[in-house]
Amino acid sequence: MRDIIVNLLVRTAGFFGLPVLHFCGTVAGYLLYFIPNPYRSVSAANIRTCFPGLGHRAQKKLIRASLVELCKWLFELGPVCRWPPDRLERLVVGGDGFDAVRKTLEQGRGAMLIAPHYGNWELAALISARRFPVTIMYKPPKIGALHRHMRCARSRAGATLVKTDYSGLKALIGALRRGEAIGLLTDQEPKRGAYVYAPFFGQPARTMTLFSKLLRKTRPAVFMSGIRRLPRGRGFELSCIRLDEQLLSDHDEQKAASYMNHAIEKLILEDPAQYLWAYKRFKFPPDLESRGSYNIVENRQEIS
Repeated sequence: MRDIIVNLLVRTAGFFGLPVLHFCGTVAGYLLYFIPNPYRSVSAANIRTCFPGLGHRAQKKLIRASLVELCKWLFELGPVCRWPPDRLERLVVGGDGFDAVRKTLEQGRGAMLIAPHYGNWELAALISARRFPVTIMYKPPKIGALHRHMRCARSRAGATLVKTDYSGLKALIGALRRGEAIGLLTDQEPKRGAYVYAPFFGQPARTMTLFSKLLRKTRPAVFMSGIRRLPRGRGFELSCIRLDEQLLSDHDEQKAASYMNHAIEKLILEDPAQYLWAYKRFKFPPDLESRGSYNIVENRQEIS
C-alpha cells in the first residue's frame, strides 16, 4: 500500500508547480503533526534532544515546521524525477555555487561533496551531476517505491550511484583518483565499525569515519553543499562551502567527525526546520543504560 501511495503521489506531483506542491506539503505536514505516527515521534525526540533550551511552545512550532518541510520534499520528488533538468535549474538561486568544485576538478584534483539531509538533497545531486562527473554513495530506503524515485532523482542527470558496500567504496576511491567528484550524505547511519561518537548539537551521535579515511587515501578537496527551500514556492538556494581538509583528515577520527558535525550544524541553523529530524540520528546512544530515557521509538511524550 505504501508503494502505491508513493508512486501515485510522485507521478501526480510532476504535473503541478512548486507553489501548489508546497501548499499540499503544508497540509500533509499538519496532518502528520496532529495524527500520531513514527515521523512525529522521531522528530519530536530529536528536536527536544538537540534544542533543550527552546521553550515548549517553540519546540512544538519547530516540530510542526519540520514535518511540513519533510512533506514538501516528498511532493518535490515529482518535479525532480519528471521535469526537464533545465526547468529545475531555473528554480535554483546560486546554481553557480558549484563553480569552485568544477575548477578543482579541472586542475586534476578529486572533490568530495558532503551534505546532510537538508532542504532538497536530491535536487542538489541532480544539479551537481549536470556540471561534472559525480559518484554518489547511497543507502536504499525501506520503501521500495521511494527507493526507485530517489534513484531516478539522483541518476537522471548522469550521476553514478553506488551502494554502501566494498564495491561502492572501491568506486569512490577510483572516482577520486581519476580527478572526479563523489557525494556522501554524512549524517546517515554508518555501518558497524565504521563510525565514532561525535557531538551533534551537544549530543553524542554515531558519525561515519569513511570521509576521513578517503581523505587520507586520496587527498581530494572537500565541500559542504546544501540546497535550501525558499518560501512561497519561489525555488531553492544553493550553497557550497570549502571545508578544511586537514581537520577532516585528522588521524584522531573523533576530532575529524566533530569538525564535520559542527559544519553540518552551521548549515542546519540557517533554517532548522529543513533538516530531516525524522531520521533516527540518535538511535544508538553510547551508553544505553545511562541514557535509556532517550529512546526515539518508545518516546510517547505528547505533542499537544
